[in-house]
Amino acid sequence: MRITIILAVFALLLSAQSDGGAGQQVTVEGEVVCLTCYLKDGLKATGSDHIGCAMACYGQGLPQAILEKESGILFLPITTERSKRGTDEETFVCSLIEHTPVREALVPYFGKTVTVSGRAFPGNGVKLLSIETVAEKQ
Repeated sequence: MRITIILAVFALLLSAQSDGGAGQQVTVEGEVVCLTCYLKDGLKATGSDHIGCAMACYGQGLPQAILEKESGILFLPITTERSKRGTDEETFVCSLIEHTPVREALVPYFGKTVTVSGRAFPGNGVKLLSIETVAEKQ
């Protein structure tokens, strides 16, 4: 399963790089979910009842996503090498699997609605999101 996720993320990253690397500035309102559980169980894997499971999955290194409630679009958190941002050499680092600060920053928000801003990149049915700010919706 982990290999499948890694391969899927790699394909998404390649497709994201084809847009020139600039990304589109967006603000997204949605719920932080365990991507694996959501892909398996859909909306049953959302909300406060699923926080314990999401935390357990996170502890096993499984990926997170932000589910935009209104559209149903999944935004997958990534980080980029900022020194090359906006160039053909821009490098995407997958925060879905690697232990990165953006991944840690989302942990307190499992099962909660957040407002996230950053740059979105297209990715074959989902969007990759380089997160700049995240805050719980009040």
